[in-house]
Amino acid sequence: MSDDAEPIVLAEGRLGPVLALVDQDTGAAYALKVLPDRIGTADRRRLAAEIRHLSVLRGRPEVVVPDRVDRLPDGRWAVRVELCTQSLPELLTESGPLSAAEAAEIGVALADALAAAHAAGLVHGAVHPGNVLFRPGGEPVLTDFGTVLRPGPTVRREDDLRGLGTVLELIGSRTGPLAELAADLHGEQPPTAAEAARRLRAMRSARPPAVPVSGPIVEFAPQDRNSRRRRRAGWGVALLLLAGVAVAATWAARRPDPAEPARPPAPRPAAASSPETAWLRLAEPVDRGDVVELAWQGSPDLLVIVVVTGERAEPRRVVAGRVNHFQLPVEPDGGYCFALLATDGGEPIRAGPRPIRGAACPR
Repeated sequence: MSDDAEPIVLAEGRLGPVLALVDQDTGAAYALKVLPDRIGTADRRRLAAEIRHLSVLRGRPEVVVPDRVDRLPDGRWAVRVELCTQSLPELLTESGPLSAAEAAEIGVALADALAAAHAAGLVHGAVHPGNVLFRPGGEPVLTDFGTVLRPGPTVRREDDLRGLGTVLELIGSRTGPLAELAADLHGEQPPTAAEAARRLRAMRSARPPAVPVSGPIVEFAPQDRNSRRRRRAGWGVALLLLAGVAVAATWAARRPDPAEPARPPAPRPAAASSPETAWLRLAEPVDRGDVVELAWQGSPDLLVIVVVTGERAEPRRVVAGRVNHFQLPVEPDGGYCFALLATDGGEPIRAGPRPIRGAACPR
């Protein structure tokens, strides 16, 4: 650790800072998820044991598992993991909706990852879009395996399968084979991960689609220890999500529109009736002609996607992220309907639809 170049602090995660470092000998970048001070010796031992158990998945092309627990020079502990280039929510934000073939290709990777884990007697514990990343070559991977540092009830294979169904629902269309598989995965007797992978392979194209990825966040030449360039676009959000942290309004702010009107004050989330039940409520849209302002209340840590349908436009989905207000450009005439689709890692949560200009919203 002390021989590697100084870390780049990418974000403050739920557990602690997320750092990017470069190995001085190889020039390879990696990430460190710093653990909170409250993690004691017993938890570290359990975490190290879990990493050893997860090593059976190492080498799977669709899986990223932790490498080890490192001691930092300041005495803190951190989990070392592979550094990927982009997250699924960021891909959706930057590139728009995926084609059916692209969605199926991502689904195959996730289902294969879960099938391998379940065959080894392991569960993931938090299958959601934020834990779907892409390597520099565009290969989708499932990351953040392990349950030691995750509070809450014991997770089961069925929870992983429901999480897969939620991801497929978020990235796919509302109809067709992908939507049918997503519904089956949320059923009382979901198909196994291996069966889901088989069905997904039948949906994808013969040639895997190219998935766009962002450029590097760190470039470093081992022979020149003082030479480094940083690029925050793309990788910053990927590492936030690698650590399982909440993505703030960065996504919304990235949409260029210097003349856009000010956002309405964000509503303060009310306390849910039950802490175990995730909830979401969409307020009436504010129509400002060529921009619609949306605001909502809900459970914390929901990843929200806005579903837009228009009288003269194809339905589209826009990733809002983990925020509670958003702005969308619209045509100044014609009716629109807005709905929310969200997840906290479990089953999808819906709110709306809410119309403007007298639109008839589908239910």
